[in-house]
Amino acid sequence: MYSAAPANSAATNRVADAPPDKIRSVVYLDAFVPENGQSLLSLIPPGAPPPAAASAYTLAPLPAAVLGARPEVAAIVDARTTPHPTACFTQGIKLSGSIDRVKKKTYIYANVPAPTTFTPFYEKLKNNKEWTVHTLPCTHIVQMDLPDELTALLLQAIP
Repeated sequence: MYSAAPANSAATNRVADAPPDKIRSVVYLDAFVPENGQSLLSLIPPGAPPPAAASAYTLAPLPAAVLGARPEVAAIVDARTTPHPTACFTQGIKLSGSIDRVKKKTYIYANVPAPTTFTPFYEKLKNNKEWTVHTLPCTHIVQMDLPDELTALLLQAIP
Protein backbone atom coordinates (compact mmCIF):
# COMPACT_ATOMS: atom_id res chain seq x y z
CA MET A 1 0.00 0.00 0.00
CA TYR A 2 2.79 2.43 0.89
CA SER A 3 4.38 2.09 -2.52
CA ALA A 4 1.09 2.58 -4.34
CA ALA A 5 0.49 6.10 -3.08
CA PRO A 6 3.90 7.54 -3.98
CA ALA A 7 3.88 5.88 -7.37
CA ASN A 8 0.42 7.23 -8.04
CA SER A 9 1.58 10.70 -6.99
CA ALA A 10 4.31 10.69 -9.60
CA ALA A 11 1.98 9.24 -12.19
CA THR A 12 -0.65 11.84 -11.32
CA ASN A 13 1.87 14.64 -11.71
CA ARG A 14 3.06 13.24 -15.02
CA VAL A 15 -0.46 12.75 -16.43
CA ALA A 16 -1.62 16.13 -15.16
CA ASP A 17 1.40 17.64 -16.91
CA ALA A 18 -0.18 16.60 -20.22
CA PRO A 19 -1.79 19.31 -22.34
CA PRO A 20 -4.10 21.20 -19.94
CA ASP A 21 -7.08 20.97 -22.27
CA LYS A 22 -7.01 17.18 -21.80
CA ILE A 23 -7.12 17.17 -17.95
CA ARG A 24 -9.86 19.12 -16.15
CA SER A 25 -9.40 17.84 -12.60
CA VAL A 26 -6.70 16.16 -10.56
CA VAL A 27 -6.98 14.60 -7.10
CA TYR A 28 -4.08 13.68 -4.84
CA LEU A 29 -5.24 11.23 -2.18
CA ASP A 30 -2.92 11.49 0.82
CA ALA A 31 0.06 11.64 -1.48
CA PHE A 32 3.41 13.14 -2.32
CA VAL A 33 3.24 16.08 -4.74
CA PRO A 34 6.63 15.98 -6.44
CA GLU A 35 7.96 18.96 -8.35
CA ASN A 36 10.07 18.94 -11.48
CA GLY A 37 13.27 16.95 -10.96
CA GLN A 38 12.28 15.46 -7.60
CA SER A 39 12.24 11.74 -6.95
CA LEU A 40 9.84 10.22 -4.48
CA LEU A 41 12.75 8.86 -2.47
CA SER A 42 14.00 12.42 -1.99
CA LEU A 43 10.60 13.40 -0.55
CA ILE A 44 10.43 10.76 2.18
CA PRO A 45 10.95 12.67 5.43
CA PRO A 46 13.81 11.85 7.78
CA GLY A 47 12.80 9.18 10.26
CA ALA A 48 10.13 7.66 7.99
CA PRO A 49 10.60 3.96 7.32
CA PRO A 50 12.47 3.60 4.04
CA PRO A 51 11.14 1.23 1.39
CA ALA A 52 12.81 -2.20 1.55
CA ALA A 53 14.02 -4.05 -1.52
CA ALA A 54 11.91 -7.00 -2.62
CA SER A 55 14.21 -7.80 -5.54
CA ALA A 56 16.84 -6.08 -7.67
CA TYR A 57 14.07 -4.10 -9.40
CA THR A 58 11.23 -3.84 -6.89
CA LEU A 59 10.47 -2.52 -3.42
CA ALA A 60 8.42 -4.37 -0.84
CA PRO A 61 5.17 -2.75 0.25
CA LEU A 62 5.21 -1.24 3.69
CA PRO A 63 3.00 -3.23 6.10
CA ALA A 64 -0.35 -1.49 6.54
CA ALA A 65 0.07 -1.49 10.33
CA VAL A 66 2.92 1.01 9.88
CA LEU A 67 0.35 3.33 8.32
CA GLY A 68 -1.85 3.05 11.40
CA ALA A 69 -4.31 0.56 9.92
CA ARG A 70 -6.49 -1.40 12.31
CA PRO A 71 -5.49 -5.11 12.44
CA GLU A 72 -8.50 -6.28 10.41
CA VAL A 73 -7.85 -3.64 7.72
CA ALA A 74 -4.11 -4.33 7.74
CA ALA A 75 -4.73 -8.01 7.08
CA ILE A 76 -6.89 -7.24 4.05
CA VAL A 77 -4.49 -4.66 2.64
CA ASP A 78 -1.33 -6.69 3.25
CA ALA A 79 -2.86 -9.72 1.52
CA ARG A 80 -3.37 -7.65 -1.64
CA THR A 81 -0.24 -5.53 -1.90
CA THR A 82 2.58 -6.39 -4.27
CA PRO A 83 6.14 -5.17 -4.78
CA HIS A 84 6.51 -1.90 -6.66
CA PRO A 85 9.11 -0.91 -9.30
CA THR A 86 12.12 0.78 -7.69
CA ALA A 87 12.43 3.30 -10.52
CA CYS A 88 9.16 4.96 -9.44
CA PHE A 89 10.97 6.01 -6.27
CA THR A 90 14.42 6.80 -7.61
CA GLN A 91 13.88 8.59 -10.93
CA GLY A 92 13.29 12.32 -10.82
CA ILE A 93 10.07 13.38 -12.52
CA LYS A 94 10.21 15.64 -15.56
CA LEU A 95 7.40 18.18 -15.67
CA SER A 96 6.71 21.05 -18.08
CA GLY A 97 4.42 23.07 -15.79
CA SER A 98 1.14 22.17 -17.49
CA ILE A 99 -0.21 20.85 -14.18
CA ASP A 100 -0.36 24.45 -12.99
CA ARG A 101 -3.02 25.12 -15.65
CA VAL A 102 -5.34 22.30 -14.55
CA LYS A 103 -8.47 24.15 -13.41
CA LYS A 104 -9.51 21.93 -10.50
CA LYS A 105 -6.82 20.60 -8.16
CA THR A 106 -7.78 18.72 -5.00
CA TYR A 107 -5.64 17.36 -2.17
CA ILE A 108 -7.17 14.97 0.37
CA TYR A 109 -5.09 14.61 3.53
CA ALA A 110 -5.53 11.74 5.99
CA ASN A 111 -4.20 12.94 9.33
CA VAL A 112 -4.01 9.76 11.45
CA PRO A 113 -1.51 9.30 13.01
CA ALA A 114 -0.46 12.96 12.86
CA PRO A 115 1.93 14.08 11.61
CA THR A 116 2.16 11.78 8.61
CA THR A 117 4.57 11.40 5.72
CA PHE A 118 2.23 13.62 3.72
CA THR A 119 1.84 16.44 6.26
CA PRO A 120 4.40 18.67 4.46
CA PHE A 121 2.36 18.51 1.25
CA TYR A 122 -0.86 19.30 3.09
CA GLU A 123 0.85 22.23 4.86
CA LYS A 124 2.17 23.56 1.56
CA LEU A 125 -1.19 23.36 -0.23
CA LYS A 126 -3.76 24.18 2.48
CA ASN A 127 -3.52 27.96 1.96
CA ASN A 128 -2.92 27.80 -1.80
CA LYS A 129 -6.00 29.34 -3.49
CA GLU A 130 -5.43 27.19 -6.58
CA TRP A 131 -6.09 24.01 -4.58
CA THR A 132 -9.10 22.64 -2.72
CA VAL A 133 -7.76 20.85 0.34
CA HIS A 134 -9.71 18.47 2.58
CA THR A 135 -8.67 16.67 5.76
CA LEU A 136 -10.11 13.31 6.75
CA PRO A 137 -9.63 11.91 10.28
CA CYS A 138 -8.33 8.51 9.20
CA THR A 139 -5.23 6.57 8.21
CA HIS A 140 -3.60 6.53 4.77
CA ILE A 141 -5.96 3.71 3.82
CA VAL A 142 -8.78 6.20 3.32
CA GLN A 143 -10.87 3.99 1.03
CA MET A 144 -11.26 1.44 3.82
CA ASP A 145 -11.46 3.82 6.79
CA LEU A 146 -13.93 6.38 5.41
CA PRO A 147 -15.26 5.13 2.05
CA ASP A 148 -18.43 7.25 2.04
CA GLU A 149 -16.60 10.46 2.93
CA LEU A 150 -13.95 9.75 0.30
CA THR A 151 -16.59 9.07 -2.35
CA ALA A 152 -18.29 12.38 -1.56
CA LEU A 153 -15.00 14.27 -1.94
CA LEU A 154 -14.17 12.52 -5.21
CA LEU A 155 -17.59 13.40 -6.59
CA GLN A 156 -16.99 17.05 -5.60
CA ALA A 157 -13.78 16.99 -7.63
CA ILE A 158 -15.63 16.27 -10.87
CA PRO A 159 -15.74 19.50 -12.91
